[in-house]
Amino acid sequence: MKKLLTVFGCFAAVALLGAGETLDAAKTFEVDYRSGKTAPVVAKGSVASKVVLETAPEFSAQGVVIGKNKASLRYEASGNLNPSSGAIEMVIENTDLNWNDKSKLILIQCIGKDLTFYIYKHSTDGLGAYFGVRGEKKWSAFPRAVPAKLGGKKLYHLVINYSDKNVQCFVDGKLMRSINVSNAPEAFGKYFFVGPAGSKFGREAVATVSKIAAYNRPLSGSEVAEAAAKVEQ
Repeated sequence: MKKLLTVFGCFAAVALLGAGETLDAAKTFEVDYRSGKTAPVVAKGSVASKVVLETAPEFSAQGVVIGKNKASLRYEASGNLNPSSGAIEMVIENTDLNWNDKSKLILIQCIGKDLTFYIYKHSTDGLGAYFGVRGEKKWSAFPRAVPAKLGGKKLYHLVINYSDKNVQCFVDGKLMRSINVSNAPEAFGKYFFVGPAGSKFGREAVATVSKIAAYNRPLSGSEVAEAAAKVEQ
């Protein structure tokens, strides 16, 4: 049976949220792949998209299918992703993810001169993220939510927070891991990818991305909990 998995990656710097500021006002990027289109409906940067790895994207009723033998989508990071603080939200259908095997699947990825990050299913470690600043090993962090903690629910909500102090992993509104870091990156790479960027690493399973959205600030704890509560079972 297919599972629907909601992934919400939150790139967070420690800051006070503006009074009355809405999520829509903070949104910098959004694509709803259930429309059968790859173009963003919100983009503070370029609206351009490019299909990579295969000749055309594959769509289902739930969105765009990524992973093994599937296309990925490339977007420009500048303006669309905020490097110092922000959030990334994804809605994912679990098309072919087995928590007990060692397969790896990249859900979103950005590789730059100073920063590499991805949100992914990593082997039997479950869902999580990698953030690494080149030349500063102390900053690299691997917060993950292990399969035993994910349980057997139909839907999941994953949040990854990062700042110049820590990287955190939330599942269904609950903090699973928190790792101390020494700083935050100043810039992303030129592009980010929905699905794996290359033909080998992170292309061993299949999932379907229904939606992706990015924000210029982190969500508060109450916003994380509220977003998790809206995930339908």
